[in-house]
Amino acid sequence: MEDFLEQSGQNANEQAHHKKRMRQDWDNLIEDIIQEGVEKGLFDNLKGKGKPLNLSRNHFEEQQFSIWEIG
Repeated sequence: MEDFLEQSGQNANEQAHHKKRMRQDWDNLIEDIIQEGVEKGLFDNLKGKGKPLNLSRNHFEEQQFSIWEIG
């Protein structure tokens, strides 16, 4: 029984380590894709470039309400 509990603890530690590593890999992948886009100039002609963001309104708020209304 002790061997099983010890293995379970190791598995939990291994799973936590794997989850952390996958998160880091995912973050690195996203950063690489963004950097590649910057190098290709994909962000050069965005609407509103150089202007402050308008954060006074949540543009996704209406979509969230409609989702809740459906459910």
